[in-house]
Amino acid sequence: MKKLLLGIAALAATAASVSAAVTTYECRFGSSADGFISNLAYVSVDATARRAAVLDGFAYRYNNERPVPAKFKQLNNGRYRVVWAVDDVPTSASNAIRITSTLRLDPKSLDAYVTANLSGAAVNTPRALGKCAVVQGRSLLG
Repeated sequence: MKKLLLGIAALAATAASVSAAVTTYECRFGSSADGFISNLAYVSVDATARRAAVLDGFAYRYNNERPVPAKFKQLNNGRYRVVWAVDDVPTSASNAIRITSTLRLDPKSLDAYVTANLSGAAVNTPRALGKCAVVQGRSLLG
């Protein structure tokens, strides 16, 4: 967890400039039963350009400590849906899986709900509730 926080700080510090349209959220989630939901995720959203990037524990560990691009959609109710995937995550069954996570974020209340689809694993869909906070002056978007 400490390494993830330091990695985020380093990435954000090297960002050239933060667009006024980019908002970065620090989201914390309760633990999921299967452990396939990261307790901490940083999500940068540019709602105007409809793009996003995410750095969670899985992206940090299995994507060379770099954020992954994400699909972004603003829903009719004003909430955001952000979808990202991390490939080649090893499991105890000695096979690598793809974790595709979906975050639903209310930018007003900062309530968050995340689910994970595990391609190649025979488990139920992990899910967790969480709360986000806006991180000023930081962006994962290049």
